[in-house]
Amino acid sequence: MILNSYDSFFAHVRMQIPICVFVCVFLVTGCGASRPKLGGPGCENPPTRINIAARVDEAEQLKNLKHRIFQSLIEPHIYAERGRDLLALSGGGQWGAFGAGYLTGLGEANPDGLQFRVVTGISTGAILSTFAFIGDHTQLIKYTEITDKDIIRKRFLLSLLFQDGIYDLEPLRQLLDDMIDDSVLKRVALRADTGAILVVGTVNLDTGALTTIYLSDLARDIVQGRVTKSRYIDAILASSAIPVAFAPIYIDCQMHVDGGARHQIFLDAVVGATKNNEKPSVTSSPASNSPPTVYGLVNGTMRLDTTTVAPRIISIGERSLQVLLDSNLDSDIRHLCMYDQKEYSVRVISADGTKCTDILENDSLFQTSFMKCLYNEGISLAKSGGQLSLLGEDSVCKKLGY
Repeated sequence: MILNSYDSFFAHVRMQIPICVFVCVFLVTGCGASRPKLGGPGCENPPTRINIAARVDEAEQLKNLKHRIFQSLIEPHIYAERGRDLLALSGGGQWGAFGAGYLTGLGEANPDGLQFRVVTGISTGAILSTFAFIGDHTQLIKYTEITDKDIIRKRFLLSLLFQDGIYDLEPLRQLLDDMIDDSVLKRVALRADTGAILVVGTVNLDTGALTTIYLSDLARDIVQGRVTKSRYIDAILASSAIPVAFAPIYIDCQMHVDGGARHQIFLDAVVGATKNNEKPSVTSSPASNSPPTVYGLVNGTMRLDTTTVAPRIISIGERSLQVLLDSNLDSDIRHLCMYDQKEYSVRVISADGTKCTDILENDSLFQTSFMKCLYNEGISLAKSGGQLSLLGEDSVCKKLGY
């Protein structure tokens, strides 16, 4: 399941239960981490590029995303580019190694390079998205090398009484800062100049809504000196910040966390942009008479495993969160199954059937041996052409009972 990344987190939480009594005492006395306040210093007039505004609800944001994707697909100059396909990358924590391997396999199988017209990412998919967008898989090998200390920094137990997360993501910030250098941002900006779109999703906890952040726009602003690189990194970190586990990220003085709290994958919005009833008369290219292929890369499996839940608060909380996140993914996929199959071409790739779970342990959030296994499986699947169609007898919709 896509939510396996939470298992290790709860294993860590179990070891910290003794402090819960103290936490409760301090909560009722009002202790906690401070946060920037709207209207306070530095928050009087937040930049508009990331500030999608609390007044714009989630439905309106997804409508805007569909419109931008649609416009991108019909721009006349896109036919000078090789790619018209779209890619949606899901969340999944350390299971992102599977997606990293799959993208690497695609790159190795296509020496001329890959170009997706649109790339969307949630959580670990947000981390992968930049490199999928520019067609560069060379950095993705890092998914086979990282450990907990490369991603998170543990906080002193007693300090948790005053903090907004069990871990902070400063090590991941440094890793991303190294991986996404000026040359990478320039490549993102160049593709953005052609109308190509790179977008990640977060949840604004203050409004409760999904927030779409266009990294392709940000890259152009950074290259042109209008904003700093930290804005780009903040967006990816926010999309990856699992609530409670990791400290939230403040964007324009509002609290943002993992986009998976709302959607596990941006497939519905992407596919909605390719529907025939939105397609104008085509004069630019015969190739545009058929819809592009939409690839949904699920960093995990698509079915919640059966288990026996222990009668303990943490175990019940863990399982409840798994059910919630599984429901999010299930809903995202189900919406696609409701579309007319003649209106689009969708392919779904997932880690279903993986053998790597045989070596999975819960004593770390990022287990190197497990991620190496997933990475190699992803490469093999990509080179063998392994993918599932959305509809038909041997399809995702059929397997999920839709």
